[in-house]
Amino acid sequence: MPFKLQVRFSGICGLVLGEDSADPVKACILLPESNHIHQTYKRNALDNEPLFRHRSFLSFNAKNLSLDERLPESLQILRYFEQERLAIKTTPLYNNSINVADLKSTADLMLISPDFAKVDPALLTIDPQNISSRLSGQVVIDQGTLRSGRGFQWNIPNTLGRDKEAEGKIAHEVFLSIEGLEKVELIFTRFNNEILEPLVLTSPQQTDVEIEIANLCEVNPLRWPTEDVKPLVDQDFRWAWELLDPATQENLVISLKENSLPLPVPHPKPVQPDGQGMNCMLPKYKNASLAGLSKALPWRD
Repeated sequence: MPFKLQVRFSGICGLVLGEDSADPVKACILLPESNHIHQTYKRNALDNEPLFRHRSFLSFNAKNLSLDERLPESLQILRYFEQERLAIKTTPLYNNSINVADLKSTADLMLISPDFAKVDPALLTIDPQNISSRLSGQVVIDQGTLRSGRGFQWNIPNTLGRDKEAEGKIAHEVFLSIEGLEKVELIFTRFNNEILEPLVLTSPQQTDVEIEIANLCEVNPLRWPTEDVKPLVDQDFRWAWELLDPATQENLVISLKENSLPLPVPHPKPVQPDGQGMNCMLPKYKNASLAGLSKALPWRD
């Protein structure tokens, strides 16, 4: 019996939808590099506020790993992104199209900072010189349905080009789902274009195969529950503007300094618990050309 694949993206993961329906890559997730290996990590955002380290990974239940001997359901497999690109190949392979079911609750930079919402085109390529120092991972998407997760109430100050403060529900996660599958291959390629042995997933019990791809903060990467429910600003959202091209970043800094304003980051309304998956909002960038990633999907040639 066929199964459904559901991939959950959360944390500091930038979403870019393709602007040209002819491109084989329909959407891309970008995972910013935060030099997590350095214990004394110090780096400031464009408004000179500190940035926290993050760690990007992929996780799924061991029971879905296709091996001669099945692993027990009590095991969870976690694989870090180490400057790698992930492509998801399915059997059967469906039409090369993406269905955007509902992304209204994503943190859309076209609404938050319309003049500063386009990701650096250099990051939407497979060129190691462009991406190795700025990304820990890329995820290329060629099919399926995208939708926002559950939204929580936040407001975002109007510091970059809007008439008023943005207010409403913003989700911290986006889901990709593909139904009617027999097999899933997770194909990792290092940024130097070395292709690694794929991870093959199946569902012998015909239950959904669930994958999480996340880039979580050092404050509480395991998302342990906490009694600390102080109203905390989503400081990590500053990472969203780290993926703009250098010239646009320079203009953004000038704009902030001229008006003595910080970057517009989400403020909780009402109180949201910190570090429990309700902050680290996933930014959505302006639609862009994804033609530079076409070679990441050789089965779509």
